[in-house]
Amino acid sequence: MISNFLNQIIFNLKNSKNFFLLNNEIKFFYSHAYIKLLKLNYVLSKENKSKIALFSDKSIGYYVSVIGIFLSGNTWIQISPNIPLQKIKEIIKFSNIQIGLYDESFNNKKVLRIKNIKILKLSKIFNSIKKKDLTFKEISKKDIACIFFTSGSSGEPKGVKITYENLISCAFHQIRNLNYKNNQIFADCHDTSFVMSLVVIFPTVYLNGTFSPLISLSDKLNPMEYFIDNKINNLITVPSFILFNKNKISKLRLKNLILCGESFPYKILDILLKKTKVDNIYNCYGATELSPWAFYYEFKKKDLNIIKKFGKVPIGKPFKNIKYNFNENNELIISGNIVSNGYLKNKSETQKRFSIKNKTINYNTGDIGFKYKNLIFISGRNDSQIKIRGYRVDLNEIENVARKYKKTLFSFCFFKKNKIFLIYNNENGDQKKKILFHLQKFLPNYMLPNKIRHIKEIPFNKNGKVDRVRLKKIND
Repeated sequence: MISNFLNQIIFNLKNSKNFFLLNNEIKFFYSHAYIKLLKLNYVLSKENKSKIALFSDKSIGYYVSVIGIFLSGNTWIQISPNIPLQKIKEIIKFSNIQIGLYDESFNNKKVLRIKNIKILKLSKIFNSIKKKDLTFKEISKKDIACIFFTSGSSGEPKGVKITYENLISCAFHQIRNLNYKNNQIFADCHDTSFVMSLVVIFPTVYLNGTFSPLISLSDKLNPMEYFIDNKINNLITVPSFILFNKNKISKLRLKNLILCGESFPYKILDILLKKTKVDNIYNCYGATELSPWAFYYEFKKKDLNIIKKFGKVPIGKPFKNIKYNFNENNELIISGNIVSNGYLKNKSETQKRFSIKNKTINYNTGDIGFKYKNLIFISGRNDSQIKIRGYRVDLNEIENVARKYKKTLFSFCFFKKNKIFLIYNNENGDQKKKILFHLQKFLPNYMLPNKIRHIKEIPFNKNGKVDRVRLKKIND
C-alpha cells in the first residue's frame, strides 16, 4: 500500500500537465513543483528519519515542502506563524528538532533566531542548481510521517505521532468513499497547524488535483468570491465557517462540501439546503489521533427527519476496516489503521487515551455517542458533564435544547464558579426571556442556566472554529 501510494504521488508530480496550485493570478504547474522538489530532495535526502520543522504559512513553498519531507522518509513537524513564540520554542526543544525549512510566508522573525536549530531558506534551495531524483527510501508503515501538536494542549507539549500507515490509510479511505474525482480543485479554510492539512494535501496530489488555498487577507475576507473565481470543486472546512459566512453562502457552487472538526448542527444543514447548490454534503468525524478521520456521513434526504429529531447531523459509519464500540460510559472507542500510536514522549497521556488489545491499538475518543438506525451520533463529551446540587448535568444537552429554539443559530454552555452559563446567537436578536421559557419546557429546573447572554457576533479562532475560550471570558 505504501509503495503504491508513493509511486503514484511521484508519477503525478513528474508527468502531470495540470495546475499544482491555482490562486487567482498565480498559476503554478506540476512541472514547476517537480523541479522545486528535486532541488529540495537534494537537501532532504541527506537526512535519515530526521524531524524537519516547516516554518510556513500557506504558500507554494509550504505544499512543495510537505510533499518533499514526506517522500524523503523524514518526519514533518508544522510550525505555523500563528503559534506563540514560547509555544514554538517548547515544541522545538521537546521534539529535539535540529533542522528547519523557512518560507517567506512565515512572518515571525524572532523564531528564526532560535539557537541550536539549523534553518534553511526555501527560496535559496529552490534557486540552487543542485538536484536529486525523487526516489523514496525504504519506508516502514510504522515510521513516523508527521507529528501534529494538538491546539488544546497546555503545559508539556502533546504531539500526536502519525505513521505512514495512518496517513496513507486515511487518504485512501477518503478517495474510496467520498465523491473525489481526478483533476478536481481542492480548497480549505484552516491554519497550517491544523491537522486538516492531511485530508487536503495527499489526496489532492494522488488524484492529480489542484490546490487553491486562501492566501491573501482579501481572499480570506471574501472566501465565497474566491471559491467562485477559482472554480473550486471540493471545499473542506468546519461547520462554523457556514455560520460565519451565512449571508454569502448562496454563492457556493461545489461538487463536494466536507464539514468536519466540530459538531454539525441541523440549523447549519438547514442553511445549506435552503441557500446553496452543493451536489454532496459530508460530515466527517475524527481527531488528530485518528489521522484525522475515522467516520463519514453523506447527507441523504431520507435522513432529514432523524436529523431534525436529534438536532444534529450524524457522523454516519466508519471507513472500511475501522472498528468501534461504546464502553460502559457510552464513550466511543475506535481501532484500525488510522489510529495513532500515541503521544511523543508522553507516556502518561498515551496510557490514558490509548490501549492495546490483541495487538490492536484502541483510542478512547472521549466523545459520548449512540447508534440509531445504523447511524452513529455524537451527543457530547465526557468532560462536558458536571455535577451541580447533587445532580449530574450534561452541558451539551442544554446547548442542543437551546439551539432548537427558532432562529437560534448557535449556543454554547459552560460551568464556572458553580453556575451554568448559556451564550447564544439568534437572528431575531436578544431573546433571553423567550429562550428561558423554551428551556423550561424541556429541562428540569436544576439544568436551567443561571445566566443567559445573547451575542451579536460569534467569535472564531484561526482554524475557523468557534472560539470557546473567548466566549468563556465574556461574562468575566
